[in-house]
Amino acid sequence: MSLTMTGNDTYRDMFGELLANLTFEASSKDGCSIVFSAILGYNKVLSEGGGWWAPSPYRDLSSDMKTQDASVETCAGRSMALVGTALDMVVGDPYTAKTPRFDAELLLCSSKYFSSKVDATVAINQTSVTVMFDVDDYYRTRRPLSEEALNLSSIEQAFFASGWSEKFGRNPGSLYNNADGPWYGGPLSAIAAGHRYNEDPRKLQNLTSLLPDMKAMFQQSFGEKLLESWTQSVDREFAMPDAKVTVKKARIIASEDVGFPLAVLLLCSGLLISGVAYLTRLEQRPLNLSQEPGKIESTAALILGDPVLRELLCNSDKLSQETLSSGLKGCVLGVTRGQIFVMSNSDKRLIEAEQLPAIHDARPAVVRLPVGALLTSFLFSLLAGLAVLYRLSSSTGFYQTSVAYQLQLHIAQTTATLAPYTIVPTFLAIGAKLWFAMVTDSVQKYQPFVAMMGRPAKLSESISVEYHNTPIALVSLKALKSSHWLLALLGVGAFASEAFTVSMSALWYRELRDTSRVADLSRGLKIRTAPSESGMSGRNHTLLSSNDTRGLFIPKLYDVSLQNWLYSATTEITQHGVTPAWSKDTWSFLPLDLSGIDNDIRYARGALNNNTQIRNLTLQTTGLKASLDCHSLNYTSDPPLWLTELDFLHSPISNGVSLWNDTNRPLILDLGYTLKNFSSATLDLQSINCCANDSMGKIGDAVVGYWSNAYGSELTSTWIHGRPIQGLYTPNGDSQQELFVWQQAPQMSAVSCKPRIEAAKSLVTIDMETGVVYDYEIIGTLRNVSEAWSWPYSQKNITSDTTTWDDDGTYPSFEDAVRVNASWGYLFWDAVINSGQQGAWFRFQDPGLNVDLISYSMLHLANDSREALLDPEILAEHASTTFGIFFKHFANWNITWDADWTGYVYEKDIPSKIDVTISVPTDQLLMSPVAVIMSMSILVFLIFVTIIMFTTNRHKYKAIPRDVNTLASILG
Repeated sequence: MSLTMTGNDTYRDMFGELLANLTFEASSKDGCSIVFSAILGYNKVLSEGGGWWAPSPYRDLSSDMKTQDASVETCAGRSMALVGTALDMVVGDPYTAKTPRFDAELLLCSSKYFSSKVDATVAINQTSVTVMFDVDDYYRTRRPLSEEALNLSSIEQAFFASGWSEKFGRNPGSLYNNADGPWYGGPLSAIAAGHRYNEDPRKLQNLTSLLPDMKAMFQQSFGEKLLESWTQSVDREFAMPDAKVTVKKARIIASEDVGFPLAVLLLCSGLLISGVAYLTRLEQRPLNLSQEPGKIESTAALILGDPVLRELLCNSDKLSQETLSSGLKGCVLGVTRGQIFVMSNSDKRLIEAEQLPAIHDARPAVVRLPVGALLTSFLFSLLAGLAVLYRLSSSTGFYQTSVAYQLQLHIAQTTATLAPYTIVPTFLAIGAKLWFAMVTDSVQKYQPFVAMMGRPAKLSESISVEYHNTPIALVSLKALKSSHWLLALLGVGAFASEAFTVSMSALWYRELRDTSRVADLSRGLKIRTAPSESGMSGRNHTLLSSNDTRGLFIPKLYDVSLQNWLYSATTEITQHGVTPAWSKDTWSFLPLDLSGIDNDIRYARGALNNNTQIRNLTLQTTGLKASLDCHSLNYTSDPPLWLTELDFLHSPISNGVSLWNDTNRPLILDLGYTLKNFSSATLDLQSINCCANDSMGKIGDAVVGYWSNAYGSELTSTWIHGRPIQGLYTPNGDSQQELFVWQQAPQMSAVSCKPRIEAAKSLVTIDMETGVVYDYEIIGTLRNVSEAWSWPYSQKNITSDTTTWDDDGTYPSFEDAVRVNASWGYLFWDAVINSGQQGAWFRFQDPGLNVDLISYSMLHLANDSREALLDPEILAEHASTTFGIFFKHFANWNITWDADWTGYVYEKDIPSKIDVTISVPTDQLLMSPVAVIMSMSILVFLIFVTIIMFTTNRHKYKAIPRDVNTLASILG
């Protein structure tokens, strides 16, 4: 819209002063226009700047700006927003001739409502609920909503009639509450109070940010009204949408890179085994054997039927494998009816008896002592390597790129990942397993012969026993049955070596973890010891009253409403809002300026070859905590002390007139109750005049909750629950008294509390960018912070001679002033307790609810149970928790690193160095403790078995005349 000044008249006020009466016309291109006028000096928007957001018909845009004319037909159903700076004009100045200039932005707004069915994903975690959906899909499928569907006019009416100006007025708590500054009306007052604008009209004139904020506020209000309507419609049936719940849990996922090749190999193996089984059927390859030839006795029985073969093998027991193979080269053998027969030969013996070679060591290399020493050294090396690597992994970790390297292979549009840190340990384990398996295999072959060396052995322990074709899991059982203890031990070792391969393959895993680096940081703040100071001039040496001294500070403590610590604390408790930076639970931690470690962070990234965003810092700082020590007030159990019974039918007569009659009493009650004061140290019970819960003619329950007694050493938290009736009632003969009447005697609980502010050395882990505290640990002893109570509103007078004289030339004129010093403990104490008495800014007064922000927060901590807070213990517990949370918001409020002072609770400090641990998210190689323990235990066992194997029965193995690797060797 465009704004034009159409009139500049003058107006003489009641004191005869000439003022400007200005007329403006706002018009849009589609014909909507509005003419309004205001008197400069009376209108805050013109004199101080500001604006409004108002609906059509526009009527009064502010309390002192009147609509003269409006084209309602073209403006109907739309709202108008205006943001302007103060009028640039000097009225009544004969020396200047400035043209009045009102720099303003005008917006003509209309609302449209749409709906669409979209698929939404709701992410729920410990701190927030996030709804995600496809915005483009919403715009493609949205459809307009009709007026009848939602009663849209009532929604807009509720939005603009929400008492915005009351909730977002200027300077609550000031002595006169008329401080100059921009004026805002309607929902625009809430937007202006935000951090982005800070009530600055020029910032609000940035439509790039203002328009989205206006849309977001209207959308939020619309959504809240819908939610409120749905939650209150208990009798309405809603169609439940189809939904899938996804819960994140730890699970095992098969790796496609490994699984696919493994599946191919297993399939090929299965096909080959099937082919072998088919091709080795008896009808295809008859063996002509009558018994399994694995045993020595079965093998010897093969040559019983052929004397030629027996003669041929005579005296061959000490021949080498090469000589035996060469001598039998010309023989053709066959198997018939379970016997081996010579089909053709050279009719010669292999060797004459006198030509037999000298006895030599026929043991295979794998069971000889040098090989055993080598195997033992290899196993010892693996054991020592695992121990060292696990120690390093548990302390410093492995995070260099070369260590955590992964090879990416791209094959046929498939990416395979090969990790050397898992392949290498597996290969080492396979090597150890194969080596140990060769030793076990040789012992299995030689065991029947070893059993007969040195002493006679039963057939069941020698030539009748067979191990070579026995599964590894059953070797030990068979060996124990035959009392072959060494082989039983080797069998267990062979089985353990299989498990060793599995544990080594699961030894390493890769995970993103924080890598630490220590840096120095200067401490810039300390707990404030200097008091805050304020003052007032022209007091003529008289001391201020206690109310006046507090009034000098309270406006500054409350500040602009939306930025206020009272609101942020209430939001955290009641809506799970964000806790302030450098705080967690009820603790506030001394903030540090982290800009001094930028170089260390860059160095940490470079040293680790890591571009990951660094977020976590761990450091020591001071923690502050506020709490309350409360005790129950006994007077609550004696209702006559604070409750007056009203008998409306038999009321006393005063001056010949009954206090109650049908004209002034509540007609629905014959007997009622009202609150009365009995102590100046408690809540002014008699002044309570709100808020009944009267709906559809039914009297519902209501609560009253306030903190009071701001000027004493203790506070009182009062909670009242009952059923009041609507309206105020004045007895005859006392027109100054208006009574708030309860249908039944209400219940009351009250506790009296002393504050306690403590500090302790703390170790905190914070987010570097946001200051969010992830974790903390109190590592020091709690101490009372006496600095919080050093200056109890101390006053001093300042008088200065201006060296000027009064008009009659007799007296010198003096400028008198009083200065007040107050510590931050008193400031917080008074501000938090008095907040409920500052008007509508810091309290809730709705049907059935009359509470200040602190009591409202306590109600939420009690799970919205109005009866629960009637228990003094619960009331005291929630009062202390609420007090602590409000304090941490106060302590972390209005901190800046550039100002001479940094806040009410902290102040500048002479910098001293502290250690800061920088946490860099890095891919690290970690060792599984279970796999490490399992692998090391198996290695210790294998080393023990190896030592026993190579130091026991060595002489028996040496006495064996030849190897037994082939059938010919066994028969020889």
